[in-house]
Amino acid sequence: SREQSLHALAVELRSRESRVGNVAAAETALREREDAAAAAEDAARAAEDAVADNVAHAERRCRDADRSNAEARAAMEAAQVEAEQVNEDQENLDARRTAILNELAQRERAAAT
Repeated sequence: SREQSLHALAVELRSRESRVGNVAAAETALREREDAAAAAEDAARAAEDAVADNVAHAERRCRDADRSNAEARAAMEAAQVEAEQVNEDQENLDARRTAILNELAQRERAAAT
């Protein structure tokens, strides 16, 4: 009968409506997961960029430190060369002073005789 057919159609309709609701809920859950995955991907990219920036900064600091060390080494070597020249000049001055004093003493002895 007709009532049974209508009842069967009503049951079929509720079943399909239920499945449509399930599909809609699944689609919503899928979109939420896709959004979460996209956000996680963005966060991972941002973290990767931050790490790359930190590495670049550390490399610049290392290069600066190496350059500074090389400049300090060159300055120390130049100071050492200058100190050696000062010592040599002092030795020459001391030798010249001694020679002058000896010459004066010799002249005094010659004048005394």
